[in-house]
Amino acid sequence: MHYVPAATICAETSGDNVHGLFASHVASSIIAGNNAIIAINPDFIKDIKVDPILLSHKMAAIVKQVIDHTDLHELLIEGGATAWAILERLNIEKLYPSKLIAPGVIHMRVAGNNQLCLTLKPGSYPWPAPVWATNNYTCI
Repeated sequence: MHYVPAATICAETSGDNVHGLFASHVASSIIAGNNAIIAINPDFIKDIKVDPILLSHKMAAIVKQVIDHTDLHELLIEGGATAWAILERLNIEKLYPSKLIAPGVIHMRVAGNNQLCLTLKPGSYPWPAPVWATNNYTCI
């Protein structure tokens, strides 16, 4: 689990240079053959005021930088606003459902990119267990 640094969360902008070091750390983990989860530590933000829209755009900028520096094939995204910001940042306009994992949790292929697949889930409930099974989904 890679928690977004406090400095990134608290920054007043979502500029790429603010996220570069963290994104490089996450990319290095993926290149080393590990999975990577980028998350916001809820204990950190419970006592501070954070603009949720800006936070979604910061997450999108981080994900874009990670994808730009890795050979990532599978991306799991939680939360509607976060998903929208990430899809917009990656210029993804069309998705094709390939598998219903659980109600509201859908594995999809990206139109025009047969190397990247997405699994999207609303933020209101936990990830279902099948998501964490290794090699459970493949881009086809």
